Amino acid sequence: MYLGIDIGSTSVKSVVLDVGRQKGYVLGRRESPGPGREREPHSCRIPAEKYYELVSGLLEEAMGMGYTVEGIIFSTQMHGFVLGDTYVSWQDTSCLKKNPDGISYLDELKEKISREDIRRTGVYLKPSLGLCNLYAILGEGNQGREEEIFTLGSYLIHRLTGRNCCHITNAAPWGLVDLETKDWDPELLRKLSFDRMRFPEIAREDTQVCGSFFCQGKEIKVFPDYGDQQVSVLGCGADCGDVIINAATAAQIIFMGDTEGRRWAPAGEIRPYFENTCYLTVSNMPSGRNLEVIAQFIQETVEYITGETYSNLRILEKMALAGQMGYGKSDGLAADIRFYPLPGWDRGGSITGITGENLHIAQAAYAVYENMADTYWKTIRETTAASQVKGIVFAGGVLWNTPVLCEIIRGKTGKPCRFSGGKDEVFYGLFRIACCLAEPGIALKDTGYGTLRLERGGDL
Repeated sequence: MYLGIDIGSTSVKSVVLDVGRQKGYVLGRRESPGPGREREPHSCRIPAEKYYELVSGLLEEAMGMGYTVEGIIFSTQMHGFVLGDTYVSWQDTSCLKKNPDGISYLDELKEKISREDIRRTGVYLKPSLGLCNLYAILGEGNQGREEEIFTLGSYLIHRLTGRNCCHITNAAPWGLVDLETKDWDPELLRKLSFDRMRFPEIAREDTQVCGSFFCQGKEIKVFPDYGDQQVSVLGCGADCGDVIINAATAAQIIFMGDTEGRRWAPAGEIRPYFENTCYLTVSNMPSGRNLEVIAQFIQETVEYITGETYSNLRILEKMALAGQMGYGKSDGLAADIRFYPLPGWDRGGSITGITGENLHIAQAAYAVYENMADTYWKTIRETTAASQVKGIVFAGGVLWNTPVLCEIIRGKTGKPCRFSGGKDEVFYGLFRIACCLAEPGIALKDTGYGTLRLERGGDL
């Protein structure tokens, strides 16, 4: 059996995977550590020790229930990094701060790094990119720094085994990996004065053992940390020619199949996948965190007027119902939910077209979801010929929990749409990886997608 741990921005989920029985025993969900409401502007930093304590507790829980765990598989949020004892999240935007010359560190980087330099990495300079925020945090003192740096996953692997090792799906999103050599780009490291820092070893095989440790007298192997997006994509069961709309706390459009021939979208990235393949993805799509801004406003308004407190989850559920009531009836209201800085956009979002008759929750909610669907479909058309899209796969909690959004997307695209194989795509992806660990040499395409049966875990 293998313990799969998915470390997301909102929650940490765990599942015991029994490959032989094709079962997954879901142990539960914990709230992810957060920076708290008192964080500084542009800062999203969390004590890394909190993640280790969570992981240790989940392992002890699984072992205490009697499961014979032989290995741990991590799926972790990407882009962020651990420096010292602090995890700097992908939601950190330190690079937007001004340097001593009065320009942002992000703009300084755009002058320092050529487009060709960054194109080797498959990404582009953006506020959430690891290299941008690392550069800003080190600031003027980055010359000659010799600190060791980790992905969130490699930090956990290091704490468990003593080895700082990561999977390429977590290394590449920093923007410092040459996708051709599949190693850290020495020219970029030199230009940024990172060449004396110690970066994680990049695993050479998807199923490489990074090390092992003992728990309750049993030796447990630890495998590389896989990017949460890639694991979820693996769990979707998408085919070549499909487009995945993955909307959770963050959201992306993912184009499966050959990346050649795609029109390079302004925010397009080539992401390493499994078995030495890649796919094209466009990030910074409207997502759960955009909806949270609206939910937070409603929550505060209700609490101020009534004294009652409602969770954001309940408010989001009610918003989805309101959007269904207003389906096709925005009555002139138009929403733009670009609340966070994007490449070429830092002016924030808006609701426009307000009249004396149309400012109702149903119309406003529908306008919000219509804006999301319009953005997704516009991005798909800009990145590939619409005629080449065979079908659209819905993935991520936002789409699973917001049927009206899915209906709007179906209507706008006219494409066959389907949901991924299960609500927790990451568990299905982790299961397929576990199949490869249990039977060395088996290809992912032969791992029996859709055969996993999930049930609630408990004492054996």
